[in-house]
Amino acid sequence: MKLFTLFLSVIQLLISAITFAQAGSLDLTFDADGKQITDFQLYFNAAVRATTVQTDGKILATGYIESETLDFSGNPYTSVILSRYNSDGTPDNSFGSGGSVITRAGTMSDAAYAIVLQKDGKIVVAGGTGVSGGTNILIIRYMANGTIDNTFGVNGKVITDISANHDDAALAIKIQKDGKIIVGGYSYLHGNFAGYSVLARYNTNGSLDNTFGTMGMVLDNGVFISQINALTIQPDNKILTAGYGEGFPNDPKVMLRRFNIDGTSDITFGLNGYAVIDMPQAYWDEAVSVMVQPDNKIVISGNSYNTITYSGYYFFTARFNSNGSLDNSFGSGGIIVKYNDYSERSIAATVQNDGKIVMATSALNFFRFNTNGTTDYSFGINGIAHTDMGSNVSGEAYSAVMQSDNKVIASGYYTNVSNENQNYRASNGFAISRLTANGAADNLFGSSGIVKTDFKTANSSADYGQSVVIGQGGHIVMGGYSYAGALLNQSLLSDNVDGSPDVQFNLNGKLTKNYGGNFKGFSLAVQTDDNLLLAGKWHNGSNYDFAVTRYLANGYPDFNNFGSGGIAHVATGSSDESAYAATIQADGKIVLAGTSYNGHDYDIALARFNSNGSIDNTFSFDGVLMKNISNGNDYAYSVAVQPDGKIVVGGYGYNGVNDDLIVLRFLANGSADNSFGTGGVVRTGITKASNDYGRALKIQTDGKIILAGYTTNGANNDYVILRYNPNGTLDNTFNTTGFVTGSFDVASNDFCTSAAIQADGRIVIAGYYYKNATNKNDFAVTRYLSNGKPDVSFGTASKVLTDFGGTDDYANAVTLQQDGKIIVAGTSANDFALARYNSTGTAVLSSIDNAAFPEALKSVPDQFSIIPNPVSANASVLFYNSEKRHIDMELFDALGRKVKSIGVMDDIGMRTFSFSREGLKAGIYFVRVKARNWTKIKKVVIE
Repeated sequence: MKLFTLFLSVIQLLISAITFAQAGSLDLTFDADGKQITDFQLYFNAAVRATTVQTDGKILATGYIESETLDFSGNPYTSVILSRYNSDGTPDNSFGSGGSVITRAGTMSDAAYAIVLQKDGKIVVAGGTGVSGGTNILIIRYMANGTIDNTFGVNGKVITDISANHDDAALAIKIQKDGKIIVGGYSYLHGNFAGYSVLARYNTNGSLDNTFGTMGMVLDNGVFISQINALTIQPDNKILTAGYGEGFPNDPKVMLRRFNIDGTSDITFGLNGYAVIDMPQAYWDEAVSVMVQPDNKIVISGNSYNTITYSGYYFFTARFNSNGSLDNSFGSGGIIVKYNDYSERSIAATVQNDGKIVMATSALNFFRFNTNGTTDYSFGINGIAHTDMGSNVSGEAYSAVMQSDNKVIASGYYTNVSNENQNYRASNGFAISRLTANGAADNLFGSSGIVKTDFKTANSSADYGQSVVIGQGGHIVMGGYSYAGALLNQSLLSDNVDGSPDVQFNLNGKLTKNYGGNFKGFSLAVQTDDNLLLAGKWHNGSNYDFAVTRYLANGYPDFNNFGSGGIAHVATGSSDESAYAATIQADGKIVLAGTSYNGHDYDIALARFNSNGSIDNTFSFDGVLMKNISNGNDYAYSVAVQPDGKIVVGGYGYNGVNDDLIVLRFLANGSADNSFGTGGVVRTGITKASNDYGRALKIQTDGKIILAGYTTNGANNDYVILRYNPNGTLDNTFNTTGFVTGSFDVASNDFCTSAAIQADGRIVIAGYYYKNATNKNDFAVTRYLSNGKPDVSFGTASKVLTDFGGTDDYANAVTLQQDGKIIVAGTSANDFALARYNSTGTAVLSSIDNAAFPEALKSVPDQFSIIPNPVSANASVLFYNSEKRHIDMELFDALGRKVKSIGVMDDIGMRTFSFSREGLKAGIYFVRVKARNWTKIKKVVIE
């Protein structure tokens, strides 16, 4: 009975959605006003993980910056960020773009954890890059001005895979006197603690140095050191590493190790090359920093905590003699221990010129000790200094470094606490603080000694919508590209039929992706299984190729089953190539059309791929073809496949004086169709003096061909629509001449970019026009009857003009919903823009047509909540399954690692699941509810 009542409620909602609207009017059921603007804002939170100071006093900070795109676990994709500040804390605008450089190494997340300066001023950062099944070590080298050093590795990057299905990362980096690069880190089996520490050495060009260890690496099997957190090079070129090891994973101990220059263990250090600290009353001990004093004594800092209760947290500084024994003249038996709760940990110990030691913690506390380890009460207040981030602002540090003048710098991130509960990615940014030598805030640096950099700014990216399709479920998908600095990304947006974000698509309804090289997406196509293809141009390192990528219906790249890692590309010519159009044949093969540079001018180019992204060699012998129409530039902007398999292409080309509209037809094997026009080519000039541009081609059910575009009239541009018979001749039953021209507004410049054919044969074209009154471009749509006459029942005098708010608006694509509504997509103020228009004046059912009972239930949102949140002991997860489907509920940590299975569910209805925070560290986690083809994720905070 309850289900039947629910069904009736849904039907009532549907009835209330019936509207009577004028044809061409904005559909007010779409995003409230018929229009939608989406800013991808590519980058959000950022955190400093490592810092260094140049000899000129400028400060370099590196770490990671989050993207709005989410990965498979619901965590934001990250990129390496490197920023440089002047000595007063202002951004160094001579470095990168506005003082920062953002670098992507691959198709997944990247982060930098260590930084070092070469003698020649080049900057080397090290960290990790995500790959399928784990992560790899990543090293990037930059020139002094922030540009990538392409003499290093491949395009300035070196990626090292220690072992398959392992999580590999570099946490420390130093440069030897001869310029060789030493990195330290770890390699663990993905999702497991089995693995080893990694110490590797690279030549100056980025290749592994085979004279070091075994093939350039020293891998510890986990019996001793299991992770290297820090390293340094002694004056005699011996290498010191610090981290944890013996007893791992149950009771790891602080471990120092010293290596000879060739990577062999220095058995004169400690016991057979090792020095160990096992802190009392603790279970997990590790060192996080190491440095050598001028007298060759070794200073480390580290942490020790109880892994059972995650309380009883200690941070410490210790000093060793040069032979690896603890220095009993320092502190108590060589160690100084401080206690705090679990939230504070040591990040570094640094030594002043006078030998005093400053220890910095993650909570931005600084402790200074005399050379014998006693507290230096002249520093700060009673030997302790603290950086105050300000009201409603919290901060955490990951890195500390000392300047030559004994000023100390700590870096990490800050959060506006007032925004944190609303959106955990709302306003995190770089936080850098500097203290004077006596522990006071350095007022010469930033504001009261603090510099905060918020990378989340309005319109942080320029987003260009190029194409739109309707998915199998009726959702609206828009494709294009986003530009941030020097980085071009494919971008996709998915909306529900009401214009709300489709959260089943990449968890937030939108995504951006780079694929390791600049990628402009121009054309979308949807496969029968609802997978999406986005075609365009991809930079291969030298020039641009035709390229197409595939995304699953949930927005995730199809890494495993399409092309190479989700991307298929091919060179159609010798250099710059762009695929402006894509279509799918009945057999699933993918056809791309566009242009390719032949060394002199541009030619029309086509390529055909099999459904798995491999090149189709049955097409034009090698899968690609170029067609030179003239001695000038020729462009293809649209492609369609006839029911008989023939391929029709629309565009324009140079005739020796000006540009003509062009239609080409090819047989299914790629050869010219000689039954069409002249040798498969039809050229049309509206007048002898006009420049004519074909942009959109469609095939009617009777085989006639529509080509739409624009033409010059001597004063400005008019739109133009042409119709050809199946043999390529102009169809004189269409406006008696075979073509029609028009203007969206008197004396305006008009641009037609796209076209669609309704089921009743009416022709819709969309584009934009320059509005002289405002000196801005606006969306423009017009509709014609099948005989070529204006459809006066549509809009005002057959035209609809839409201003998104006084900005430049460009409509680049149009498509039709099953209910006849018209979707127009493009760009407004450098953001994705969508508008939906009513098609007729009759009643329109805006949600579910002829809804069967189970389908009606699907329209009810799934209820998903976590109580309480934050969680101190136990939590309940409430979930309403609106249809009979299997779901898995799991808990992931902030690194995307599964930490608990919460439960499963198969039936319709509300269920409550419970889980305990026992064994979990405090921090941010995510509850993921996953069915076969969708995912829902909520953040949960463990206290």
